[in-house]
Amino acid sequence: MTADHVTADHVQVQVDGPIALVTLNRPERRNAFTGPMLDDLRAALLNLDASDEVGVVVLRGAGGTFCAGADLKERQAVPPPAWLPSFPQSWAALNDTLFDLSVTTVCALEGGAVGGGAALALGCDFIVAGQSARMHAPEVRLGIGAAPAVLAWALWRHGPAFATTLVAGSDPIAAADLHRLGVAAHVVPDDEVQAAAVAVAARLAERNHEVARRAKRLLRGSTPRPEFARG
Repeated sequence: MTADHVTADHVQVQVDGPIALVTLNRPERRNAFTGPMLDDLRAALLNLDASDEVGVVVLRGAGGTFCAGADLKERQAVPPPAWLPSFPQSWAALNDTLFDLSVTTVCALEGGAVGGGAALALGCDFIVAGQSARMHAPEVRLGIGAAPAVLAWALWRHGPAFATTLVAGSDPIAAADLHRLGVAAHVVPDDEVQAAAVAVAARLAERNHEVARRAKRLLRGSTPRPEFARG
């Protein structure tokens, strides 16, 4: 099969037939995101959702880690980055877009999904996690306060019990527990995560794309929409 590649600095897109691989590409920062990276990711997802050919999007991180959340070092730089004032709007817009996507999404969860990275993982329809992967929302433990998007996704997807464990708890949630709680659809050896996520995507891509999109829109519209606060 032929594949089409679209590359931005920190978001890479590879389309191979009905499957699109979207890679968060800042491995030196554990794929922590900046404002421009959020905007690039949102644009990539919107473009893929508009495609009649793409049936499934696999969201993954480069370098063996999914996403460490917002890049606090960049946000706290002196002088502050030019994108900082619009960061809350960019983050909320990305979460809104992830919720509104009609294309099916699969998260390849390697390493950690921390803070905002946990929100991105929970925003996907399916999670394929490595055995040593962890999901962690450390904001309460650090005295920052609950992260609204993480809380919104956790409540909407899995209810108050899981949201409390993730947001108010102090420890990362291991992959085995994510599977036990119904958060991760599959747990596989660490070196098989991306291949397993693509295999799941390939099975999902066998469905009629338009019917699958209509079904997802129906499911998303059947419950109150989560609020991704702009801060």
